[in-house]
Amino acid sequence: MPRSYLSERKFQLHLSGAVSEVQDVAAGVPQADCKLALYADDSAIIANGRTPAHYRFRLQQGVSTYVAYLASWKIKVNESKTPTVASC
Repeated sequence: MPRSYLSERKFQLHLSGAVSEVQDVAAGVPQADCKLALYADDSAIIANGRTPAHYRFRLQQGVSTYVAYLASWKIKVNESKTPTVASC
């Protein structure tokens, strides 16, 4: 899912009546889709959603994106030290 969610995205700027050419989005996630808090070697992924199912979906997207990023740097996530904490 993250690959299709994050690939082949485009953007175009509209400013003062001028319109740019359509460009590819090179990096990042759609605005407000997930947030990541980092401190030393600790990290937290923060998500929100309209329903519990939507929240879980968006949180999983954030986790999948982060794990893929770490894998690209050959960093493995230690699942035994990786809790899931949900708050409402």
